[in-house]
Amino acid sequence: LQDLYLDGDPLAKAQKSIAAVCYFRPQFGRGAGCFLAETRQSLRGWRRNEPPRSRLPLPWAVVAMIMNSLILDDHREAALMVFLMFHTYCRPSEPFRLLVADLVPPCPGAGPGHRSWALVLHPAERLVASKTQEFDESLLLDFDDGMLIGSLLSRHSAGQAPGAPLFRLPQPQLCYQFRQACHHRQLPEIPTLYQLRHGG
Repeated sequence: LQDLYLDGDPLAKAQKSIAAVCYFRPQFGRGAGCFLAETRQSLRGWRRNEPPRSRLPLPWAVVAMIMNSLILDDHREAALMVFLMFHTYCRPSEPFRLLVADLVPPCPGAGPGHRSWALVLHPAERLVASKTQEFDESLLLDFDDGMLIGSLLSRHSAGQAPGAPLFRLPQPQLCYQFRQACHHRQLPEIPTLYQLRHGG
């Protein structure tokens, strides 16, 4: 931690280091039974010297360039997930919980509000709420001219059972492919998947 601090590394790196140590050594604990009290106190001082910073958003042009790189590398599912996360403001973990049944086709006869494809996040019957403790959140897709996410997702999931995962790509693999695409495009700083949410 001292080396990280003197090298000017961000607080987040120190916090992740402590979390990793405590994961492998749970006996260090928290609260009254904490054996790392001085370490945690140093993090509080570090936090006062470094106010929290928001992750910078990714512009659509950069996202399109990353998607293009993924497609050229034959990582089409990763490109589709990046497209979805950017345009729906999803957290990076949410697409991995989607099932084919969560993709709702348009129903033009039901009125103007039903002419678009939609996604249902955190259906109540699964009893798993969102981070903000919400159920049955609906996201309309393709309501802007030229957006094709709904039809692309429909084609992607064609022939799959309603209870099948909408995406089969594991999250670590998506992170790796995303970082590789950014590296191939020689971005000055490798972004995180969460910056898609900020950009969208």
